[in-house]
Amino acid sequence: MASGAQARPQAAPHRLFEADGGSTKGIAIGDWRLSTTKRPICNASELDRVAEQVAIPLPEMLFGNNRLAIEHRCGLLVSLDAVSALARVDNRPEAADRIKVACAAQWSKNSSNTHEKIRDIIKPYDWTYSTEHRGLVTVVGKAAREGGNGNGIEGESGAQLEMVPSDVGINIQQLLKPEPILFYDELVLFEDELADNGVALLSLRVRVMPSCFLVLQRFFLRVDGVMFRVIDTRYYHEFGSDVLIREFHSREAPYDAIRKRLPWTRDPVAAPVQDLSMLTDTNWVTAQVEKETPMPTLHLRESLSLLSLSA
Repeated sequence: MASGAQARPQAAPHRLFEADGGSTKGIAIGDWRLSTTKRPICNASELDRVAEQVAIPLPEMLFGNNRLAIEHRCGLLVSLDAVSALARVDNRPEAADRIKVACAAQWSKNSSNTHEKIRDIIKPYDWTYSTEHRGLVTVVGKAAREGGNGNGIEGESGAQLEMVPSDVGINIQQLLKPEPILFYDELVLFEDELADNGVALLSLRVRVMPSCFLVLQRFFLRVDGVMFRVIDTRYYHEFGSDVLIREFHSREAPYDAIRKRLPWTRDPVAAPVQDLSMLTDTNWVTAQVEKETPMPTLHLRESLSLLSLSA
């Protein structure tokens, strides 16, 4: 090896797997198993079943069978799915009032059809589908774990766990190191276009490297002419450590503040214009919201000791 070169971390023994005809796939690495299930949009009968569990009208596009699961040999199970997230949407009539005033004030400036617009979109619940659901964390017993087939996630009726506040956060420097990606996937949980006035989108991403894994659940909201909101939940673990870390950030910014950050074209002939399509790019908008509001509206850093579960 050349002098000064850094050796890449050796990946723990791992294997990729598929189940359920390919709709579920994942990676087993060391004591961990991470998997995603990706299926078509819910049909009518599935929507009826979900409606019985959720106290609000369902979003236009619901992938109620999609999910991401993190499992550890000690019995830890973290599950992220659409139905659990929708169950955390505020269903109180006053929830709509928090954004109704801002919408009415902004749309009154921009549209002569304000009253019709407000009537179409304002509903007696949080019609933006904003959710602060951070995942269901449970631990299952040995008998339930051994009942599985090694590919899926079994024993989901385990006891729910609470993660505790922590001073230790995600190791950003570790994530910036060049490493091969052993497993990557992304999936959508739900999406709604807010009566053609924006978008509410809940999605998941998972990335597993030889040294660590990172899971991101992101709720992205755009209310045209009014605001952007980004709610992120991240799970992070470095292999060899005994801690699972969870970080939660919530940020929002005025629509006009983000629009001002759009670059202008530099055509020597045509008049300068802005590419408004960038406002539909969730990655670009999220980066601008972070610049606009460097201090999150809400920031939680939590951890869970795996040793306490293995005892």
